Amino acid sequence: MVEHHHNPKDELYFDIAIFGGSFNPPHLGHVKIVDSLQKDFKFKKIIIVPAGIPSHKKALEFSAKERLTMLKNIFGKLVSDVEVKQKKKNYTVDTLEFFQKKYPKRTLWFVMGLDSFADFLTWKDYERILQLSSLLVFDRKGKTSKAKKVVQVLTKDNAIALRQYEGKLVFKTRFDTRIVFSSRKIPDQSSSAIRKALSTWL
Repeated sequence: MVEHHHNPKDELYFDIAIFGGSFNPPHLGHVKIVDSLQKDFKFKKIIIVPAGIPSHKKALEFSAKERLTMLKNIFGKLVSDVEVKQKKKNYTVDTLEFFQKKYPKRTLWFVMGLDSFADFLTWKDYERILQLSSLLVFDRKGKTSKAKKVVQVLTKDNAIALRQYEGKLVFKTRFDTRIVFSSRKIPDQSSSAIRKALSTWL
């Protein structure tokens, strides 16, 4: 009798990564995340989406055009201007709706830092976001205890990790999508620290 072993990779198909943010400005941490998306997760497609007018932040020091140009200089064709072209506040749920319609038969993953994930329950239509996309969370300066509470809300009765997948914690959400916490350590570098350093040089 042949014994068949369950292959955890069957459940985790890293297809399209949507990496959104203000990128105000882009920094080494962003580069390391994209590098991990390519090398560790081997995503089939990566789309970097700078916000034109972020919904959750005050006025930005760098204009949308400046941030778009900086990102294109670093990442080239991976960068999308879908949010920058809009003349209104950008919401992640709307961006994911756009890409879900553009790639109806593909699997979307929204990429975020642990600091953003800790505030995820305050995001517009966060439940719809999880219907449209799984989440891939990278550990920057983390609000770990707050993030655990978010996991409990999003997973309901499945708050214990399904398993560790190559060192990554994997949770199943109430919407049958996944939340994966990457084990890849990202440099604790923030755009705000870079802006502060730039201001001392100018």
